Amino acid sequence: MSYCLYELAKNIDIQRKVQEEIDEVTARHNGEITYNSIMEMKYLEMCMDETLRKHPVVPILNRETTRDYNIPGTNVIIERGTAVIIPVLALHKDPQFYPEPEKFIPERFQPNNIKTSEERPYLGFGDGPRACIGLRMGKMQTKVGLVFMLQNYSYNLVNNEQLKISAKSFLVQPTTGINLTITKRCKQF
Repeated sequence: MSYCLYELAKNIDIQRKVQEEIDEVTARHNGEITYNSIMEMKYLEMCMDETLRKHPVVPILNRETTRDYNIPGTNVIIERGTAVIIPVLALHKDPQFYPEPEKFIPERFQPNNIKTSEERPYLGFGDGPRACIGLRMGKMQTKVGLVFMLQNYSYNLVNNEQLKISAKSFLVQPTTGINLTITKRCKQF
């Protein structure tokens, strides 16, 4: 949620678009936040996916091969039992897969832009049989939190502050935290 709020604070036009979606969807549901109303917030989910692309929780995934694997187009075979490291952060920031990787572009995750993991790797929650078991719950919990924060407040960067990621931590975390100013929203209906 912190990284998403940071990206929305950097991209005020996107923040307003998310807030408009929240306002429209909650109005259709008599102002109530329900499972169904949360599931209708597609742009919010695209923002969350783009946040996890830019700021994955873990920069790498560790796996072990369960069978011999011939790397396509080569004569190289990774033998069964070999430890493999998947560079999540590097894949998510590779311009071959994500043009302008440093830009926050939620539309990358519109249904018509979704590609296979071979065409565009996305490992915000891992992938395949070892994907995060809490994916659905984690996404729902994050959406609910963001809805409650964004429906009543707007977020801005403090002094246009840019994140500096710690090189000393295994997790992707900023060295000085994420500092934002919070302003009460004046909703106009």
